[in-house]
Amino acid sequence: MKTQELIGKEIENILMEIKNFEYDGSIPLEESNSSILLNSGEIIQIPDTANVLVKKTISSQQKSIFYTKPKFFFSKFFQLFSDDYMLSKKNELHIKGKKIVGIYKYSEENIGFDLIDKYILELESGYLISEKTISPKGTGHTGIWIFTSKNDLTNKMGADLIKIYH
Repeated sequence: MKTQELIGKEIENILMEIKNFEYDGSIPLEESNSSILLNSGEIIQIPDTANVLVKKTISSQQKSIFYTKPKFFFSKFFQLFSDDYMLSKKNELHIKGKKIVGIYKYSEENIGFDLIDKYILELESGYLISEKTISPKGTGHTGIWIFTSKNDLTNKMGADLIKIYH
């Protein structure tokens, strides 16, 4: 699938897994393995080229980034008042069921350990999502990145954002 074909498709769910990245270097790394379920039934990864990787299945290790109900009443009661729950519900409200309306990237010279390394998907809600696939273990940088607006994105990542498709 071509990346521009994502425009107009709705996101149904985002699933993510973080695991150790095996290599012979001295700094331990971790990697993200994410899947986006689209309303069209396709399972994709956030693209980093003109083509989108369409996946056949989702790893059993991947978990939704949105809130899932706990099994027991007491854990549900306490989770309802946690910051993680509130953030998850806010993200779900602005991402789940929203159409992709734009695709952006940063210039190649600005991609490194400290920046996202995939394209950035803009949703009709104004939220933007991307992914950092590999980073030093324990930094919290690996995985899906969510921005509440283009202003939020450029304040955190820099203003040299390049529009790919809109």
